Amino acid sequence: MSSSQQLEVGEGEESGLDEELRKQAVRETGRGSASPAGRKVTFGFHLVEGKTPHGMEDRHVAEFRRLEDGNEVGLFAVFDGHAGADVATYLREHLFDDILREPGFWTDTVDAIRRTYHRTDRRVLEMTEEEGDGEERRRRNAGSTADVGAGAGTEFVVLASDGLWKVMSNQECVDAVRGTADARKAAAELVGEALERGSADDIACVVVRLH
Repeated sequence: MSSSQQLEVGEGEESGLDEELRKQAVRETGRGSASPAGRKVTFGFHLVEGKTPHGMEDRHVAEFRRLEDGNEVGLFAVFDGHAGADVATYLREHLFDDILREPGFWTDTVDAIRRTYHRTDRRVLEMTEEEGDGEERRRRNAGSTADVGAGAGTEFVVLASDGLWKVMSNQECVDAVRGTADARKAAAELVGEALERGSADDIACVVVRLH
């Protein structure tokens, strides 16, 4: 595979938000691109801190990584912090490394990811139990997250924390992104729309354009 990844990270000057919304703390904004196997993929991200007093708890990953065997993978995720940023930070720093080291990743990717998720979940629970709140964490995370599939014809992927999904539907996000070629601008516009709709939570948004 060949790639020429480029990554730009800014502080929100070109975020696409109006002056009033820009006053809300922009934590990170940036864009990148790569051409694995000669196919250009672009991505953009935009993160803002919410109005709640706990500080920014959301984390993200958006990068292409070349492995020692020469293969290249795109790594994209949003980790929505709850009751602190410790778990989200741990996942950002460890989850993808653990997945890529999992035996069978290239031959049975889904199963390798599933095994890593289960192992990571146990590790996080062990860490929280050592701090005395493991059972409470279990109760808080007893809910479910909707699964959204992607096929061969997928144009783009939107990953975001619940600061966005609480106020926008999947279709509204699709309609907003489809008309914006620049992935970072698309992410910033989604965040801006969520803020205009009254979202007070932290928001992390990653847009990946596949075509």
